[in-house]
Amino acid sequence: MKRKTKIIIGALIGLSLVFQLWKNFRGEESIAIEKIVRTLNKECPIQIDSNTIVFSYDYLAPDTMVLNYQMLNVLKNSIDIEATKQAFEPVLRKNIGQKIDPKTMLFSTFNSVYRYYDRNQEFLFEIVISMRKPLPYET
Repeated sequence: MKRKTKIIIGALIGLSLVFQLWKNFRGEESIAIEKIVRTLNKECPIQIDSNTIVFSYDYLAPDTMVLNYQMLNVLKNSIDIEATKQAFEPVLRKNIGQKIDPKTMLFSTFNSVYRYYDRNQEFLFEIVISMRKPLPYET
């Protein structure tokens, strides 16, 4: 009985050490991402094309970056919001898939949220993209 107790206590100590190391790593990652977001926000607004700017970035700990886009020639009541979102999403997913290394995506749990606003900065829609590709058994 004493041997089982020692094994259980040893396993719990080992598990808590692993958890602490993971927590510390995640903390450092969060700090690095927060610094990146602050730096990017200093550069805003960033012109994407003649109709679109990124006006700010946000970081939602532990694993989500938000990009806030403004569509300069669009008013909320002048477009079909759902149709616009459906048109943007596959193009956005394709572009991201082409720019990010598949190995990085496999081990990443990071998410990006693309929020779109009209020229008056009224919210239109958002597209959430997980950087992690589904594993074979998840498809």
